[in-house]
Amino acid sequence: MEEPSMHDQFPFMEYYHIVELLCDGAHSSVYKAVQKATRQYVAIKLIKGNLLSEKQLQERFEREVRICAEINHPYIVKLLDTGYTGDNMPFVVFEYIAGITLKQFLQQEGAINLPLAVELMGQVLDALACAHSMSIVHRDLKPENIMITQPGARPYAKVLDFGIGAFTGDSFPVDNAAGTPAYCAPEQLRGEPPSTRSDIYAWGLLLTECITGTPVFRGITTAAVYEGQLSPDPVPLPDFIAGHPLTALLQRVLEKKAVNRAGDAHLLLQELAAMDFMDLPLVAPVDALLRPSNTGTMDNMLAWNYDKREKRLITVLSIKLDVLGCRGSHPEEELLEELQHRQLSACAAIATRFGGFVKGMMADHLLIYFGYPQATDNDARMACRTALEVLEDMQQYSITLYEQKKVMLETRQTMHTGTIISRRNRVPEGITANTGFKLLHYTPADRILVTDTTAALIGTFAELEKNHGMTDEECLPVQETFYVLKERRAEAFSQLYSAAANRSMHGRTAALDTIIRHFEQVAAGRRKVILVTGDAGIGKSRLLLEARKKMTAVTLIERRCLPEHRHIALFPFIEIIRQYYGLYQHAGAWVVPLLERLLSVAGCDLTVTLPVMLSCFGFPFTDKYPALQAGPADQKKILFQALRKCMGNISRKKKYVLLLEDLQWMDPSSREFLAGMIAEKEEEGGMFLLSARTEFMPGWDATSFTRLQLGPLDICAVRRMIEEQLGYGKKIAPASLHYVMRHTDGVPFFIEELLQLLLAEGWLVAVRDTYHLMDDGRQPGVPLTLKELLHAKLDQTGSARETAQLAATIGREFSSRLLMKVAMKEVCSVWNDLQMLTAADIIVPLRTEKGLWYVFRHMLFCEVAYDSQPAPVREQAHARIAEELIAVIDPDGQPDVLAVNTLAQHLYGAGNVAAAIEWLLTGIQQLISTSANRECIPLCEQALKWLRELPADHITELAIRQYLLSNLVIVDGYGATTVGEQLDIMYRLYEQLPAQEQLLPGMFIYTSYYAMRGDWKMAAMVAQRLCQQALALQDIKYAIVSSVFLGLQLFNDGRFTEAAAVLEKALALYDPASQDVRRRDEPATVVGAGSVRNDWDAAIAAMEIVFRHYVTAESRVQDCLRFVNSSDGQQYITETYRLLSLAGAGKQAYAIARKYLALSQQMAEKQQMMVMQRVHCLR
Repeated sequence: MEEPSMHDQFPFMEYYHIVELLCDGAHSSVYKAVQKATRQYVAIKLIKGNLLSEKQLQERFEREVRICAEINHPYIVKLLDTGYTGDNMPFVVFEYIAGITLKQFLQQEGAINLPLAVELMGQVLDALACAHSMSIVHRDLKPENIMITQPGARPYAKVLDFGIGAFTGDSFPVDNAAGTPAYCAPEQLRGEPPSTRSDIYAWGLLLTECITGTPVFRGITTAAVYEGQLSPDPVPLPDFIAGHPLTALLQRVLEKKAVNRAGDAHLLLQELAAMDFMDLPLVAPVDALLRPSNTGTMDNMLAWNYDKREKRLITVLSIKLDVLGCRGSHPEEELLEELQHRQLSACAAIATRFGGFVKGMMADHLLIYFGYPQATDNDARMACRTALEVLEDMQQYSITLYEQKKVMLETRQTMHTGTIISRRNRVPEGITANTGFKLLHYTPADRILVTDTTAALIGTFAELEKNHGMTDEECLPVQETFYVLKERRAEAFSQLYSAAANRSMHGRTAALDTIIRHFEQVAAGRRKVILVTGDAGIGKSRLLLEARKKMTAVTLIERRCLPEHRHIALFPFIEIIRQYYGLYQHAGAWVVPLLERLLSVAGCDLTVTLPVMLSCFGFPFTDKYPALQAGPADQKKILFQALRKCMGNISRKKKYVLLLEDLQWMDPSSREFLAGMIAEKEEEGGMFLLSARTEFMPGWDATSFTRLQLGPLDICAVRRMIEEQLGYGKKIAPASLHYVMRHTDGVPFFIEELLQLLLAEGWLVAVRDTYHLMDDGRQPGVPLTLKELLHAKLDQTGSARETAQLAATIGREFSSRLLMKVAMKEVCSVWNDLQMLTAADIIVPLRTEKGLWYVFRHMLFCEVAYDSQPAPVREQAHARIAEELIAVIDPDGQPDVLAVNTLAQHLYGAGNVAAAIEWLLTGIQQLISTSANRECIPLCEQALKWLRELPADHITELAIRQYLLSNLVIVDGYGATTVGEQLDIMYRLYEQLPAQEQLLPGMFIYTSYYAMRGDWKMAAMVAQRLCQQALALQDIKYAIVSSVFLGLQLFNDGRFTEAAAVLEKALALYDPASQDVRRRDEPATVVGAGSVRNDWDAAIAAMEIVFRHYVTAESRVQDCLRFVNSSDGQQYITETYRLLSLAGAGKQAYAIARKYLALSQQMAEKQQMMVMQRVHCLR
């Protein structure tokens, strides 16, 4: 039998395209459709064709149109249009409400917390007040006829189906009475005409159901419902609201005699709005829910007398909320008490939303159980999410309070997991709850402290930091405590996109099996390394997420590399160790003892290793552990060894998984460190699970790792992926499947986004259970590239697009607080935009103890949003962000390298290139101090690129190139081509500049650079120019040293007469009384008296050898040896070696040559420190 066509399935309408059937009733059908002109979704109600002959029904349908056209209210669905189909069937067009019905909402959430229930039902009451004022009665108010939608931060109610209502006074026969028995007023069930009081009665039943979670009349049969409705007994109300004004209101509303029932919706709404719900529990207590019915039958009379006990595992969340007046302010005590009670109630509401049981509220404390009365596998996890959300809400509200009332909130939270004794009809208490309560005393403000038992349950979902402040507290039954820092990225993604996270992964079974097989081999003590590579959007992160789900009983070490961190040396590994061992600035005095224990266990030399670790993690040196007097290269080697042992200690107890994503953005030092770890032959029970884009070149031994290259999905996998997203039992037509495959090339991320676009735009529609591309004579305007597709999705967010662009300007991860400060919108508008972007799967909330952060779901979303801004708008956004970042930098402290580099990027984006270069050089200085030479090179090149956009500034260019040169020498060596190129460029710059005293030290350094490269000719040219400028500036010191250097070069060339003349001039300028004293403000690396005297001695020795004055020459040689063996003379080894050789002191020259080879690297590093001081003078 031939399947019906699309036209047979759906009626034809000229201006609307029907997408699917929403519901089918006795008299009408409701469809979801797209308005062809505006591409907006609408709901179309169509009367059934087989009933058109009934005149009464036609008149009723027309009355529905008139009624709905008269109503215009924000909480009532709006009528948009009316008309007839091509088959002359009447239809009415309503706005399409995206959401769920109240019935579905109650099924999902259970009892609604009291403030939200009152808010939603107040909106419904407001809608009834509007309709009743127009003499319109709904007649069938029930959960199915109320939609709950959430376009922004809060949910709203919209009343549906006023169309079956009637004008007050209309006469309806008994057999045509509308309504649902469980929500009808008694008079309706008796066949009496409905009135406004009938709607009020139904509203009272709905409010009661919202706060209890169950219908008031829930008989098994319709007869039982009728019996409960028509009996003279009053409607039962929940006990927990007894004595509250809400009880009296509901009693009047639910009066079974209509004549005695409250009927004025306006007055009821005013009365409801004036009520205070602070003293009521937010939800119905479990005691009440567990209480047996008075009419129930007991199977065993003794069962109620038996005190049944049961051990259960629960997680206790304890909250302490302090409301503090700021210094100088004197808020009223009544205000502080009201604020505290209100915010504790808000905390309880958050806990209830995440499934917590509110044990009680006492003074400024709140106690919440997770795992009671029903236990789940996610109790500790939900407690953690609750704590993070409470912390974010209270911090945000504290900012507002401070601005408005000079009042601050301090929140302390603890979590402890343990066993309780559960007894029938009694809420449990005991040691577990007491422990969580006591821990609040040791918790700092605005932090979340968890015990070791809870940490073991949430470690894979949240990032934790060890707490070292309770090691001596023996009164508590806990061994270790931790602070919750933030959700792991995978946790944030899986919670928000629960539907996507629960979908199957398609086309990657073989790759997943390979990872799990290697993971199982780790148990045998064999380290495994797997690198997953592929293009953007190919599914690398999803594969790793699925692999994580299958790995149990492991220590998970997880970090993602980001573009903004690619110039911060060892950033991912330092953050891993900082977090695991609690090496944060607030650790204070605990840092040194902690590092001593840690490094002693690792077998490190504390006197050498501990100062390097203090410097690496940004802690001050101590008298016991002063700064290490070693070159940067040696310190780097020590640091690598220490970090490697620290990483090993993390995995000492059980096997571990090191999960690093996006290696293409890893900094060079981290790549070097990771390569060293992979090359190690130590048998550790660990696994390295890594991912990178295809262009990443690992450079590791091919036998040391397994590479999994992910390619596009085949057509079978694409079909399964699409049909799973379409829904159970849904299919996609072959032509439509090939269309998607052709436009996406089998890239999963592209497929997912394209499918959503086709569905949202109404281009892909269902015919029965099969989806077809719409065939209305025009081809869908589908984007041809992934970025074009993401542009289209961003456009669909409307006004939220601007917020997405501003967020992308901040970065892929951004703080909601920073976004609020730099946004040009009201705070509420920004929150609404964030909610919309979250709902559109563009960003993901990431809860941290520092507030709510967001992360773009994919880097491509961030790139597209950033690039879509007009240039002037983007510059202004960068300027506002830079202003905020500067405001939080301590002018007296040393700013963080990441903060400095980020600020520089924003200043450049704002068009302030000069300031951007200045901050970038500050960051380069800090990186040099930590031996991050490889990371400095690209930053120097970036600074030079920026400098080209400014008018010629040779001084600044010299400063940047001096940094670049010093790093190139250490990384590539003196003989590298890049070093020679930089020297030549800098010499040309010196030639273009007039004589300046601040340039002389730098020119002297570069004579040494040329000499170290063996380019004596250039060294002599620089020395000659230095001598000329020093004489012109009357700087005798540099005139002497440059003359001596030049004389020595002439001596090497055999030009003895010229050399003698130059050296004689130098000796004539030398005055020991004046040149042997260094200025107090002069840096130690500046050419000083010792070097002048040494050069003089060496020159005289050489000249005396030439003129055969051997006795005095020997004395000069001994002076040179003493000087070069001193700390000040080591940088003049090369010159001394040369002179001693010429002086015939071969044995001494050989010893110096060996010393030169051992210290050559240190010389380069010392010269770099000289460069830093010279650049500081230039700037």
